Amino acid sequence: MTSARWDGSSFLWVVLSVWMACVGCRSSHLHTPPSSVTERATEHKGLIVGMRRTGCDGLCPVYDVHVYDDGCVVYEGMDHVEVVGRRDSQLTGEQVGRLRRILAEHVRAAEVYGDEYGSFFTCPHGIIGLAEVVLTAPEGGVVNPVCYPDFISAGETPLLGGVDYLIDELLGTSRWIGCATGVKGYRGC
Repeated sequence: MTSARWDGSSFLWVVLSVWMACVGCRSSHLHTPPSSVTERATEHKGLIVGMRRTGCDGLCPVYDVHVYDDGCVVYEGMDHVEVVGRRDSQLTGEQVGRLRRILAEHVRAAEVYGDEYGSFFTCPHGIIGLAEVVLTAPEGGVVNPVCYPDFISAGETPLLGGVDYLIDELLGTSRWIGCATGVKGYRGC
């Protein structure tokens, strides 16, 4: 029986291989999730949008997704999703432009912070039993999180023009959360 020997170069090769597999946004490997949103913000500069879906009385997916200036998408699945943990992906420049247009059309600071709707979008929203969307879009002036119920999951008209579903569809989050309904535009399908 031959025993394998670990020398310094073998150990260095293993360490470098593991490091390279875990670094960079273009990787789709599982990463150790950051301990906080603040820590995540230091990884990338220029948050375009941050979105969280909260739980409900049923089996609603619970996850966070953040998109940055460089097109980096950071997903973190928490509950009732196919992929629990962190995944990173990369948007093209065209997709980043489309995301910015979607946000400019549907998420306006005056609407979500203004007198007419301001109290409605206050976090936490607190409609019992319904999933909630928590959204931040700094480029559009929505720097403090706004919250609203996910009315589509209850069969009602979506708020903010269904921007959360447009974001899911553009990012392709169904690859991580699953696509139980199979309805295009619903939960990223």
